[in-house]
Formats: sequence, structure tokens, C-alpha cells
Amino acid sequence: MVAGLAAAAPAHAAPSKQALSSALEALRLDFGKDGIVGSPDEIAGRYQEACDAGYELACRWSSWRNTDGLPSIADAGQAFQGRCSRNDPVACIVKGWSVEAEPIPENLSGPDRVKATDARLGRAYPHYVTGCDSGFPGACHELARYSMERFQLGVGDPKLLERRERGARTVYDIAGCKKGFQPSCVALGQLQPQSPELMDDKGSAGMLYSNACDAGYVDGCYNLSLLLANQRSLEDNRHRFDDLCDRGHRESCVWVARSYREDDAGDAQSLNAWRRACLLQDARGCRIAGEAVEDQSPAQAIAVHRMGCALGDGDSCGRLGLLLVGKERATDALEPLDRGCAAGMSAACVKVGLMRLEGQLVEPDPVRARRDLRAGCPEEGERSPDACSALGRIYEDGFGVDRDRAIAAGFYRHACRADHMQSCFRLGESVMGLQRASQSETLLAWALDGFVKACDSGIEQACMPAAQLYASGPSSVRDHAEARRRYQQLCTEANDALGCRRYGTFLLDRPTEPDDPARAREAFQMGMDLGDSESTRQLARLYWYGRGGPTRRGKARRLFRQACRDGNGMACGGVRQPDFVRP
Repeated sequence: MVAGLAAAAPAHAAPSKQALSSALEALRLDFGKDGIVGSPDEIAGRYQEACDAGYELACRWSSWRNTDGLPSIADAGQAFQGRCSRNDPVACIVKGWSVEAEPIPENLSGPDRVKATDARLGRAYPHYVTGCDSGFPGACHELARYSMERFQLGVGDPKLLERRERGARTVYDIAGCKKGFQPSCVALGQLQPQSPELMDDKGSAGMLYSNACDAGYVDGCYNLSLLLANQRSLEDNRHRFDDLCDRGHRESCVWVARSYREDDAGDAQSLNAWRRACLLQDARGCRIAGEAVEDQSPAQAIAVHRMGCALGDGDSCGRLGLLLVGKERATDALEPLDRGCAAGMSAACVKVGLMRLEGQLVEPDPVRARRDLRAGCPEEGERSPDACSALGRIYEDGFGVDRDRAIAAGFYRHACRADHMQSCFRLGESVMGLQRASQSETLLAWALDGFVKACDSGIEQACMPAAQLYASGPSSVRDHAEARRRYQQLCTEANDALGCRRYGTFLLDRPTEPDDPARAREAFQMGMDLGDSESTRQLARLYWYGRGGPTRRGKARRLFRQACRDGNGMACGGVRQPDFVRP
């Protein structure tokens, strides 16, 4: 297979060793291998050196820059396509990197994901073998790294893993480190025994790190600093890692940022270190730095999150999208919101789902809206009340789905339990909108909870149905005392005519307390004053029979006539109506 790959490659003049070494150094700095990222000027200079030395592809390094100005390993893989051979081991390395970076389907997990990862590594293998067969240390380094990563997948047979580790150690040593390739020396140090007595610069690992550091390899200095960190003061460590951060070592910036994180006086220093890590293409640094300035400087946060999103951080994508929506740039926000949602950021899913639901600067798409919102309102776990409420509306209104108030009620209940008060009211409305045969006691209990929470939060439309359920709901929710209390509030505080009438009715029918017709007169009087003809009729009855006060039949007749004029047919017959009997 390897021979076939080499044979298939077109013939190219063999670049000089200097050209190959310069090209690989430029590529490693460009793609941040071992966490070392060159500045734009340094990278351009290194590529120019390789170009001048005769490595033709280095002259075209801008061709693998994406729209964000960052290097794209996929584009680089295309640029180096068909170049891998023993004459050009650098092309083999780049092609191997691009194969290893190929995305794995998001729907794979567990053993299937391990299997897919293993298969992807397997496709990179022949490229590294071809490069290493040429005797090029950089390619042998990648082959040894590949061997370790592949056989650590799924933690396989320990004895086999041990043999592979020994093999990788040999390759790092003979084919890399002894030929002066410092990344192999550091990798070899990381495979050395790490017993406490060897944790200094005189141990086998320490010597390897120290030599790599002396040779100018920044990752060697970083590993040596980590090895000796416990022997130095915090300030000394900060100084050393800060210097390495300045030299382009990403993880050194992260070390500095974390060292200040728990220091109350170190917030500014920590943020500065995260910003520097972001400039060195650390996605975490971009996310953290962006979050820190979202309130003070949205424009700066947008720029930082844009960098984090380009580096593949889903939260940065989602936050970028949310900030762009806030800046009324929703058309630009759609893609980052989708990426943030795909990465599991609930707020991004909710926002993009609502945009598609409401047709906000995009075509309404109920199917995608429902999918996005469902990610924000999962069956288990933390739920966004906005997402759950929107899903309730989708099922209540039948937007892109069959209308189903029972399902809508379930979503509204999730939102209501998170104190989304409009959803509490909609929960009750959805249940009461069901056919009576479908109104189970459980659903009616949900409806009551929703109406009560909504009413108590100030949504007046919910107060009457809450009282009605207390008054005439199933036995599991019925509470006449609470119904009477709520009808009283509707009457005396909200000036609700129907509330007054029903409050008066309850005062005349109290199963555990004596009736109170005097207060019933007051309630019906308030209902009449608010224009309720039935309250007028009931007040007339009390005057006619002298309940709650003196009998005043003349006034009762006048009230019957008034209620009749107001359209209450029951009042038009006065005492001749068949239902007009003494209670």
C-alpha cells in the first residue's frame, strides 16, 4: 500500500534538506504544532526562507488561508495533494495532518466514534511511513506520535500498548532526537519514567527538556518549567511562563492566566493572558476573553469571539451570534448561531429557533425551528423557558405540526416551572381549551398551578380561571375557601364584576361556616355598580327576602326592573319566575 502511494505520486525534483527543514518549521509554526504559534511576520518570513531555498509550495502559503485569515489544514491538504513521496516528506506530513483533521460525524459516539477515529488515523499512516522512509526526522516524529495516539484509542491490550510505546520511544530517539529534531526530544522526555527522584533537570526527562530548551525550542522550555515548577516560587514561575507566552507558546499563556484566576487582585492579569492565548490561536482564550468584555465593549467581544469561532469553539460561535443579533445584524448572526447550537449552546439554539419560528430576517422554517428549540428544551437536563414556551406555541397553534394542546401544555409546564409567567397562563389556557373528555385530573392540576402562578405574578386574566378551578374543579384541586378568597380579591381589588357576583354567591353557601348574607349584599352591590345585571338580580332577591338586612320589597322590585332592562331575562318575571324560591 505504501509502495503504491509512493509510486502514484508524480515525479518532482527533490528539495534540499535545508528547504525541507525550513518548510516544515514554517508549517509547524503556522499550524501551532506543540502549542507554538508564530507571529504573522515570523510565519511569512519562515515561508519566504523555504521558498528562497527552493521549496516551491512554501511560495504559495497564502492559498491555505481561510476567510478569517487563519491556516486551514483542509486547504493545505489540497495544496499538497499528490506530492507525498520520499523526495518530499514534508508533503507527506501535511497530508497526514489533513487526514487526521477530517471531521467525524457528530452522531457517532462510544465504540462507533472510536472506530471512526481509528479508521481516520489508519488513512494517515501510509503518508507518515513514506515520509519517514526517506529518513526525514519530522516525518518519523509524526509516525511515532501517530503510533502512540492510535494504540491508546480504546486502551487496548496493555502489553501491545507497552510494545508500541517502546517502538515510539525508539523512533523518537534514533530517527528524531539524535538527528537534532527537538520536538522528538521533548516527546521522548514525556515518555520517560516520572518518579519523584527524577523530577529535576538532572533526570532523564529533565535533561532532554533542558537540551531542547538550550537549542531554542520553546516547548522544551515549557516542559522543563513544568517539571521544576514545585521548586520555584509563584512569582518566579509566572515570570518564566510569561516569557514563554511572549515567545509564542500557547499553553504558557494559559498557565499564567490560570495562576491569576483565583487571585482576587489578578483579574486584569488573567484576562490579559487569556487575550494573548487567543492571539496564539487558543480557542479557550478567545471565549474567556470575549465573555469578559461583552458588557463593556460589545464590538471588542465580537472581534474576539469571531476569532474563537473560527478556531472551532462552539460557545464563541453562539456568543458571537447573540452579540450580532443585539447589534441588529441578524443576517450575519445566523451561521454562528447555528454553529453554537450544534455545539450544544442552549442560548444559541433558542435564539436561532425563535428567528426561524418568527421569520426574523430569515424565511420561516417551522421544522428547523422546532429542532433548534428542542435542543433548548430537552426531555432531561437544563431547559430554557423561552425555548419551552416557543415549543408550546408551535403545538398550540399547529405551526408546522398537528395541533396538540396536550403536548403544548407539557412544554408550557416546563417553562412555567422556570417562572416564565406568560407560559403559566398559556399552560392553563391550553388545558382548558381541550375537550372536556381530555381534561384529566393531572392536566387540570397543571392548569390550576399555571393560573395561580400567573395570577399571583400580576397577570389578571389568569385570576378568574384560577378561582373557578378552585370552585368547581375535580376534588383533587377543589378548595372552596381559596375560591372565595380569590373571588373576593377579584371583586374588591380588581373591580371585577363577575368576581363580585361569585363572591356574593359563595357567601350565601358556606358549608363549614354560617352564611353571611350581609356581606353578600355588599358584594352584589359592587357587582351591580360595575354593571353586572345578575348581581342586580341577586341583590333584589336578598332585599325581597330580607336576608342580610331589612326586607325592602319596593326596592327589590325596582332592582328586578333594572336588571330586566339590562337584559337579564331571569329578572323580568320578578317573583313570578319558577326559580324564585326562598334559598
